[in-house]
Amino acid sequence: MRAQAFTCPTCGQGSYPNPRTKCDRGCLPHLSFQTPKADQSQLASKAKQAASLICKELQTAYGTSAYTEATGHGASSKKIQELITPTLNAKGFKNEISDKVGLAGFRADFQLLSENDGILVEVERGKTLDNNMDMIDFWKCHVHPKAHHLILVVPIWYTTKRGTTATFPKVCSRMKPMFQPGNYTNVWSLHIVGY
Repeated sequence: MRAQAFTCPTCGQGSYPNPRTKCDRGCLPHLSFQTPKADQSQLASKAKQAASLICKELQTAYGTSAYTEATGHGASSKKIQELITPTLNAKGFKNEISDKVGLAGFRADFQLLSENDGILVEVERGKTLDNNMDMIDFWKCHVHPKAHHLILVVPIWYTTKRGTTATFPKVCSRMKPMFQPGNYTNVWSLHIVGY
């Protein structure tokens, strides 16, 4: 079987060989995008800090039995959520909160809201690309009445019986156009963290 790898979306030079969780130049699987509005946001720095903490927590957990179970074939995203819940709760995030916008209801895995700003955290697993859950999560943040920052936690590699998909770089590639002038939305910053 041929070795799998992809070019690091962060540095553009290193490589992520399967199953590593860092590029061979040392980059962590954490890529951020933002619009100019993020500079005026109360919670932009908290979103960036929370994403860094999630990345650090998942890197620390790598190789443990809990991590192996959480990333095993058929495991639910709930298992990854359990790994990061203590860190996010300590930072004031609430989990599994339901919101309604018009007739549309949705529930974020984690959220931190202030009066006019907010951060949503969504943890995905196998349906990230197949069911466009990354795009649905982006849309949730876009239509949310307060949230302007999204942290997407996605697999770096996802393996099924059909093969292995490099999920993290594909999500980064799909999201990048949303942060180019002319394409801005109500999502002022996006942090993609791989595990």
